[in-house]
Amino acid sequence: MRFNFFKQKSNLTDFTVEDLIIKYKSTNDTAIIGEIYNRYAGIVFGVCAKYLKIEEECKDVTSKIFQDLILDLKKYEIKYFSGWLHKVTINECLKTLKKSERTISFIEENLYDIQDDGIEIDSIDKISNEEINQCIEKLNKDQSICIKLFYIEEKSYKEISDLTQLTLLQVKSCIQNGKRNLKIMLQKHHG
Repeated sequence: MRFNFFKQKSNLTDFTVEDLIIKYKSTNDTAIIGEIYNRYAGIVFGVCAKYLKIEEECKDVTSKIFQDLILDLKKYEIKYFSGWLHKVTINECLKTLKKSERTISFIEENLYDIQDDGIEIDSIDKISNEEINQCIEKLNKDQSICIKLFYIEEKSYKEISDLTQLTLLQVKSCIQNGKRNLKIMLQKHHG
């Protein structure tokens, strides 16, 4: 299985992965990351498939791992690359699963807590994680970002403010309005 996300140099195929890492640390040549990607992307994707089951999520996690590798190879002293990569892959998969659980948890905890606005959803069990994410994407940009950062990434108002350049008051407003608008959207689909 060959991927071509990074520029590749054919003479790199003769190096061991340990030699490639040493060479990358001294040259910053992303073609080396490309060679490592070509050798290990199929394995990483396979591990992701075991945990995540959804092909699109597997592709996203695989891509993220190799993007992070650009900095990680410089940051960490890696003695057994394939074992290290396997652990990194499992951890990324678990983070992705946890985010999905957080999304479901967000719905379970927050769609029921504002009954005074008259919005009720007949059966929360019928709502899929994918549908929730699609509705979050339909919110206006600031609301969507704030909802994701607060409920799924579990960031504080201050952290969200720093990341988005919104004031604390704007962040609070985006979260409240985004939650209300999300409930309305989901209620239309299931009410």
